[in-house]
Amino acid sequence: MRTFRAGLFALALATGLAGCGQGGSAALSAVETDPKAVEALVTKLQTESFKGKATAPTDFAAVRDALPKDVTLTWGNLSFDAATGSTVLTQVKLGLASAPGVGINIDELRLYDFDSDFAKARLSGQRLTESAPLAARIDAKGISLFGMATMLNQSMSVAPAVEPPVAITPETATVPPEGAPDGWPPTSEPSFEFDDAMFATSFDRYDFGFGRIILNDVVLRPYEASVAPPTGGIADMYGPGAVFMQQYMGFMRTLGIDTFAGFDMKADFAMTQMGQKVSATVSAETTGTRGMRGGDVDASFIRGMMIAFDASASSVTGAPAMNFSYAIEHMGIEDMRFDKLYSYMAKGTMPPRTETDLLSYGLITMQNQVMKVGGKDIMTVGESSFDARKFHWFIPTEIKASATNAVIDFAAITQMSGEFASQIQAEQYGPASDADPAYAPPPMPDFAAIAATMEKHGLARPNMNFNFGWNWNATSGDAKVDLGFGGDKLMQMGLKYEGGFPDFKSVSDMIPEDAGMTNMDGVAQLFDKRSTLKLINVNIVDNGGLTKMFNFTADMGPIMAAADPSGFNPLEGQTGESLRQMAGGMLTTFGATPDIAPFVTPVANFVMQGGKLNLAFQPPQPMTFSAFGQKMTSTAQAPGVTLKELGLKVEHSK
Repeated sequence: MRTFRAGLFALALATGLAGCGQGGSAALSAVETDPKAVEALVTKLQTESFKGKATAPTDFAAVRDALPKDVTLTWGNLSFDAATGSTVLTQVKLGLASAPGVGINIDELRLYDFDSDFAKARLSGQRLTESAPLAARIDAKGISLFGMATMLNQSMSVAPAVEPPVAITPETATVPPEGAPDGWPPTSEPSFEFDDAMFATSFDRYDFGFGRIILNDVVLRPYEASVAPPTGGIADMYGPGAVFMQQYMGFMRTLGIDTFAGFDMKADFAMTQMGQKVSATVSAETTGTRGMRGGDVDASFIRGMMIAFDASASSVTGAPAMNFSYAIEHMGIEDMRFDKLYSYMAKGTMPPRTETDLLSYGLITMQNQVMKVGGKDIMTVGESSFDARKFHWFIPTEIKASATNAVIDFAAITQMSGEFASQIQAEQYGPASDADPAYAPPPMPDFAAIAATMEKHGLARPNMNFNFGWNWNATSGDAKVDLGFGGDKLMQMGLKYEGGFPDFKSVSDMIPEDAGMTNMDGVAQLFDKRSTLKLINVNIVDNGGLTKMFNFTADMGPIMAAADPSGFNPLEGQTGESLRQMAGGMLTTFGATPDIAPFVTPVANFVMQGGKLNLAFQPPQPMTFSAFGQKMTSTAQAPGVTLKELGLKVEHSK
């Protein structure tokens, strides 16, 4: 029970519990909302004046006294603000008695209509089956961890024991080899001394905090965790951590919060290891969530998110300096559902396979992502999405993903590769002026020239797009996969698959509750028998990409020849157009036989003329993958006959 009380209170304070449990509250049941609406609500919460119903300060001392002895809670001052109806605490610190220098600090904590009796009862293991309001609002400012770097440094300061040299007696000494020097054999093992400071790890910073947190309308839901340890699949899944995971899920499921608003979040980490200074920062201007009920989230957003990583050059390992950052202007999340799964985990049991609508990873959207390496924009993405809201038990039945206006700076990547290659070569061979003619470094490609060639042909920073779709019917096993990608003024490709896999029940019936007893050969045979192909369709549209790629290839000939000690250029005298016609001609020659000409000639025409190309395999009857593979590799008949029987059609159009 002490663990329950301490864990619940730590979670409550760390997240800044608040709420009132009013009718229609998203802390109790799902509401229709989206990230845009949540952001508007968070903006309102930040500036509005709120007044509670309380007329006297809450008995927070009673809550403190209900804590287990190993948890400490202190504050500098406690007062009641009659104008806002809130209890105000300053310099609040939550920690452990065993680690007095480590904990959570809150500069100012305002509690609106906080039910101290309910909090005290829960911390005492009472009123566990109730679902009731805890507070109307909590407004916390200056939330931060403290003492983490010091604690980590202290935990790593214990040096391992050093064993004395092992004496070697004449009876056990190795027989001196022929021509051994005087003093053989040695009387002890040689001593190897290392500079411990050189290899030591020290933490300079380990900080995390929010400038402000507002939580509106928070309730405590029933505590449903089982006192029995986890069994079966849950125990196998988490191993030694299964008991902790069970208790954690139980705590999480007690929390219901209508609205969470966080401002100026920052996690800052810095350390020195192996002579290298490493730092990482994660920050966000604003975060918000509506409808937090245990593991469920109705909608959430993050605005102004930044992840940055810096590492200096290492004086020990020789690792180069590195600088990386990744920024997201806006991230939105909708319909994330894990509370049903958490309920089973809190009880220490595996969800039954009849629990079909078990979970949802939600719909995640991101706008304006920027990745920098060495201060250079390597990739930008205008908008991307990932939708995984439909599951049958743990199996996804539908997944969608997309990205638009994705620009990758291949020229910058090429130049950075050249800088890195030059650095490695300098370390291996020394400065060029000191190079021994007999041990001269090999010539390297002219990376600057390669980047310039990309610029010349419009391949330096292509604007690209991507989409993916997966659909599987758990009852019938029917499946569809869609994949598309391409680039503006380059090429667009689309791939579609239709077929089937084993249905859920067929596989489930072969897997006992103890999954370790599964007949894996039988499952493999089931998949081999039930994995079928109905259609494979490939569509390619040339929007100028073929011309650019062939011209780029021709111009790369002299550049690559300069990096070859022989100076040989296999593309000598070739142009992009001549290479294109050569490639098409080779395909035409390959398809000269009448039986395969209908399948090869359209491809050759597409290479030489551009336009549109469609390839489709559609057998008269669904085929298993193994049967399709055997048919493709069979030499029992002419290739053209086989392709026709497999339903292959190839068409070219302008």
